[in-house]
Amino acid sequence: MTDFHSWFFASWILCYLTISKCSNGIVQSFEGESVILPRKYDSKYHGKCPICWMIGDIPNMGCGNEIIGSDGDKVVRKKSYRYQLEGEIRHGDVSLTILNIQKTDSGKYGCRIHVPGLFNDEMYYVHLIVNDETSFDHRESSSVENKDSVNASAVIVPVLLLLLALIVIAVILILKHKKKTRAAVDITQNSENSVIYSNSGSSVGLYNREMAVENIYQIQPENEYEH
Repeated sequence: MTDFHSWFFASWILCYLTISKCSNGIVQSFEGESVILPRKYDSKYHGKCPICWMIGDIPNMGCGNEIIGSDGDKVVRKKSYRYQLEGEIRHGDVSLTILNIQKTDSGKYGCRIHVPGLFNDEMYYVHLIVNDETSFDHRESSSVENKDSVNASAVIVPVLLLLLALIVIAVILILKHKKKTRAAVDITQNSENSVIYSNSGSSVGLYNREMAVENIYQIQPENEYEH
């Protein structure tokens, strides 16, 4: 009995650990929409595997509250037309599509993939959150507001850039005009200085000529006296 108890305990632990290996995900959507609960498995490694989706917890064996099932190639069971497997089932895409979801569809969904071998089944949980239409309308209005803001920005930003460019061009033109004005003033001042210098030089030349003539007149009488 002791060996039997040890074997039973070890088998229970192995089974518990295997069953506890579950992945989890969260999907949110709105009433009236179609939603996809994603799930894939490695069909190249495991081959084609039967699968089932259920609402609620995945039991130790079987599919519990099953809503749709596949034999690995196609859908063989489903509870309602709203539940679909629209992916490539034979290639491992067993994502669940729920059409026209309602608030009552919110909850936990489980997927069991029957992998060949003892305790090899893969299990996956998805928590579906369905928001009501009010939230959807709020999302739509927020989207419209965001679009309006984007459109306003698309108009305002180019106008501001254009005004900035015009201001920069105006400043450049003003600086160039001031530079030309300063250059013209400098040229005028230099010309006036040249004229003054020339006039002063002419006066000095006339003065020197008058002095030379006077000296000539002073020299000529002395020569006549000597003769």
